[in-house]
Amino acid sequence: MNVESFEPYHIGTKLIPDIDLNIFLEKITKVIEQNEYEVPKEPISNIQIIGSPTKIIGVKNDVRIELNFAAQALNVIGRNPSDVFDIFKEVQDLLPSIGYEIDATVLFYEIISTIIIKTDKDPVELLKKSTRLDFTAFEDIYDLGVIGLRITNMEKNNILFNLIIEPNKTSPNSRFSVQLQFRSKEKEKIQFINNELENKILSIIQSLERDE
Repeated sequence: MNVESFEPYHIGTKLIPDIDLNIFLEKITKVIEQNEYEVPKEPISNIQIIGSPTKIIGVKNDVRIELNFAAQALNVIGRNPSDVFDIFKEVQDLLPSIGYEIDATVLFYEIISTIIIKTDKDPVELLKKSTRLDFTAFEDIYDLGVIGLRITNMEKNNILFNLIIEPNKTSPNSRFSVQLQFRSKEKEKIQFINNELENKILSIIQSLERDE
């Protein structure tokens, strides 16, 4: 069993609604261009266009920085969690230099990812055996079973955690698809989850195999 890919890995920064995103875009584009990012050569003013709410600001090490006008969010997106976190941290460190203090500007941070896990076992069968639910009330319906699990904390203590475990849609006989959402107001918690994510996800999937 192993983590095969992150499709993709996203760390978002939700910004307060008071920020004028066109002005923010102009300022942050200038500063990241000075820090060895590849910056698209396009006009950066009045970029909020209907049907095109997301603007790629810069790219470094196959990680892109995007500004989502619809969500009022600054997002860092890539395929490698370590690389994404490094760029996320670098961008956070740049914000005060252009007049945006973190405590005053940021509402929360959020990790979103779909994690593909390769396994030698049958994900559908493992999930079916993961619960003791009694399906006999619907015994006339053939071959019922649980093929998805959701783990959540119902957004307690300023933290939101959702984990949905399913067979992967394109390879359900050999891969799990794990959808992750983790939200916190504390950057340190984002770092902790980022650093420990692969081991924590694998431990949950391995527990399904142990219960087989």
